[in-house]
Amino acid sequence: MGITKPGGTALCPTGIHHSIDHRRWNTEAIVDLSNIADIDFVVVDAVMCLETQKTNKGYNQVRFNTILAGADPVALDHVGAKMMGLNPDDVAHITLAEKVGLGTNAADKIQIMGVPIGEAMKRVKKNQKSIGKFGQSNRTWILSQAFEGSDNTHEFFMDEAFIEPLPSEDGWSEPVYFFDDRIDLLSFYEGQSKVVSYAFTYFNSEQAQEAELWLGTQEALKVWINGEEVYSFNSYSAYGDSDRGNKRGIVDIKEGRNTLLVKSLNTFGDYSFALNICEVESDPLYAGNRVSGLKFYIDESGTGTKLTGISDIEMRESASLRCYPNPATRFANISFELEESVQTSVEIIDLSGRVIKSFGKEERSAGLHEIKWNLESNYGGRVRSGSYLCILKAGENQRSFKLIVR
Repeated sequence: MGITKPGGTALCPTGIHHSIDHRRWNTEAIVDLSNIADIDFVVVDAVMCLETQKTNKGYNQVRFNTILAGADPVALDHVGAKMMGLNPDDVAHITLAEKVGLGTNAADKIQIMGVPIGEAMKRVKKNQKSIGKFGQSNRTWILSQAFEGSDNTHEFFMDEAFIEPLPSEDGWSEPVYFFDDRIDLLSFYEGQSKVVSYAFTYFNSEQAQEAELWLGTQEALKVWINGEEVYSFNSYSAYGDSDRGNKRGIVDIKEGRNTLLVKSLNTFGDYSFALNICEVESDPLYAGNRVSGLKFYIDESGTGTKLTGISDIEMRESASLRCYPNPATRFANISFELEESVQTSVEIIDLSGRVIKSFGKEERSAGLHEIKWNLESNYGGRVRSGSYLCILKAGENQRSFKLIVR
């Protein structure tokens, strides 16, 4: 007899059900469990999908009659999302799993055996509640210091039409990754109120096209794409208007590299926002997919070089690197061997690509070296449990190793 996940296992002598209700899992839980499981092979029952509830009659059933199988769990979820007519970059656990190194979310690196995705795809309706109408907000930004604000966001604080800031320079933060579609500036700035804040990122588009800018905010907000102001909302003049909440507007984006700047004014207490750049779709049941192939990233050099976090760190074999014990609970030994004397640095970065521990840059001789890390960050205190990347830079070469802290 089959037992559903929410229903749990058959009754034990104590009369207690042991259920596994995946609907209550958050993104980090899904990724952490997958990391711990050390997955070798995945089989996905893609026979039937229950669409989101639209009427009192319950759920609509979409039958795919398909089984997915493969060794890469991220690639399988990528394919599963596309089969439902969704953009995999809109699915939070897919993008986070790729960041920590569980697999690939890149279409050109996924080999499909059997029926092509296009033949198996059936579009699934979007959730029509106020939440979930559009895909995953961009989650990695560099943020400015908070400026003292007034009654609107039209005050001039920087050259907003031309700015292309660099991480950690001129008052901008290192890349910050938010574990939610809600970009919570209030928490980041530790409760500062009556302030103006900026958030900046780049994005690449495969072609020049019209797109829809989707926004979720209740505070005064202005947005620039490629230096052109494309959205302005004054929370004071529109208090209580229908303009509050989810908003959409047509914008033009260029082929290749684009800039995106958001300016937010805190007036009522919570100045979070959500933002995505979506395909133009007139049917509200399917609207809200991020533009296919569009990738947000943080540009560290100002030249268009992509840097999106852990998944984009280049690995080379010229210098060995090992971290043990792994997972680490009290300390980690970082061991590496150099072929020759060379300028060397060792850093620990988090999921967003932010350096949380640096062991300095110095000339190290050829041979075996070992560093003992007590799991403390540069900012004091023990780092949080989770996945990190240890990066060794030796001259022109770079090597990285995934490290789990518990």
